Order: sequence, then structure tokens, then C-alpha cells
Amino acid sequence: MDRFSFHRPNRRQRRVLQWLVATSAVAGFLVLFLWVVPSWLTMRPSLTGADRQKAVSDARLGVASVLAVLGAAGGFAYTIRTYRLARQGQTSDRYIKAIEQLSNENSDIRIGGIYALYQTTRDAPEYRNTAIEVLSAYIRNRVPWPETKAPASQIPSPATGQLDSISPQQDIRNALTVLRDLVKSVGKTGLDLSHSNLAGADLMEMNLVDATLAGANLRGARLNKADIRGADLQGADLADAVLYGADVTDARMNRGQIPRAALSDVKGVDSIQWIGLLFFQMLVARGSGYV
Repeated sequence: MDRFSFHRPNRRQRRVLQWLVATSAVAGFLVLFLWVVPSWLTMRPSLTGADRQKAVSDARLGVASVLAVLGAAGGFAYTIRTYRLARQGQTSDRYIKAIEQLSNENSDIRIGGIYALYQTTRDAPEYRNTAIEVLSAYIRNRVPWPETKAPASQIPSPATGQLDSISPQQDIRNALTVLRDLVKSVGKTGLDLSHSNLAGADLMEMNLVDATLAGANLRGARLNKADIRGADLQGADLADAVLYGADVTDARMNRGQIPRAALSDVKGVDSIQWIGLLFFQMLVARGSGYV
């Protein structure tokens, strides 16, 4: 190796060097403000002897007091910053753990993850929009529509061969409850629950403004007083859905998608953007009761 080559210090050496530089800077700062500045401040008026010495001491005491206050303020600010960084780190860890729980095969653990995510958003509101996107994706992935097999809550009864009840799985119900609260708290619009199996879901008073619900299974869903303005409902199954008091202003639907009687107590029906006029004409020609 060339004897004139530069040796780069390692990390420990760099820390020692930085500490020495910082210590020297602080020492120089103290000398400047405790000895030089007081002498400079007492240059006018001209003083001599004991009077000048007393003036310098008083000035030095004043400067030291100011430095003490500034040091205390700096220490307080540093403590707050350290606390915030630690809190952010803890919140980030909780968020990551909650996300991991959502992918667990055990439904109880997934439910725990949903509420852990919710608690994270209560402690750190900046996570709310992210949590909304996460829970929306969770619902779409857990209960896609159409699905290959019926979930446990929608399996036909062996005795009757009919569905005993239509209701989403427990974790989906919990996810929808948390989602409704988060959307309400931040005024979020444009939820994407497209092609999700939400049959029998409780969506009452939910903010679904500009939501994407295209191709979703909303059979028997309770949408009482839900705000569905501007939502895309094309291809969604709305059979037996309850829309009492809902606002569907500017919503997009297919002709023949929902019975006329189901819209009797719905707001904004006249402004629905109906898609598929030809299909509508065919239904009218057959005397259908659908709009």
C-alpha cells in the first residue's frame, strides 16, 4: 500500500473526533460568552478598578443566567423530541404488528388485529387514512365476489336447503364497524369495496360518497340512511337491500338492478345516473316491476 495513502477513520474514531470537536466548540462558546462578552458590554462608560470588576462580574452573572435559561429550554426541547420519536417508533411497531395479524388464518387473531389497528389510529390520527385503505383492501381480499364457496355464515341449512341468515363473517363485520367510524372521523370519500361479498352487511348511516361498489354483493344489506351520493353501483346485487332514508343522488346504477318499490323512501332517485337504457326498454316491454 502507498505510504502516502489516506487512512479513513472507522466509526468509533469518527465518534471520538466528533465528540472532541463538539467539546471544543462548547468550551469556546463558554469562554466567549462568560469572559469576552461581559468585558465588551462594560467598555462604556469607562470604568476602572473595583467598579469595572464589579460591572464585569454582574454582566457575567447576567450572561450566565441567560445561558442557563437557554440550556434548560434546549434540554426541554430535546426531551420532547426524544419522547416524540420514541412514541412514533412505538406507534409504528404497533401498526406493523396489527397488519401482520390481519393475515393470520385464525379469525380471532385477525379480529384482534382489526381493533389493534383501530386503537393505533386513535393514538395517532395520522394513520387513519392509511387504516381506511388497509381495511378496505382487507374486506375485498377476504370476501371477494363472486366467490368459490359460501362463507360459514351463509351455508344453506341441511334441513331446509335455504340460507338461515345472511350475514358477513365476524371479522368482516368488525372491519366494517371500524371502517364506518374511521370514515366518519376523517370525512373520507371514495371507498373501494368493489366486488366484495357484503350480503346482509350493516352499512347503516355509512359514508359511501363516491364509493366504488361495482359488482359487489349487497343482497339483503342494510343501507338505511347511508350516504351513497355519486357511488358506482353498477353490477352490484341489490336484491332485498334496505335503502330506507338513503341518499343516492348522482349514484350510477344499471337499469333493472333494483325493484322500483325499494326506492320509495330513498332520496335523490330522480338524479340517479341509469346505465343500460336498452335493457330497461326490454324490461318495460315485459311488464317488469324493476326501474
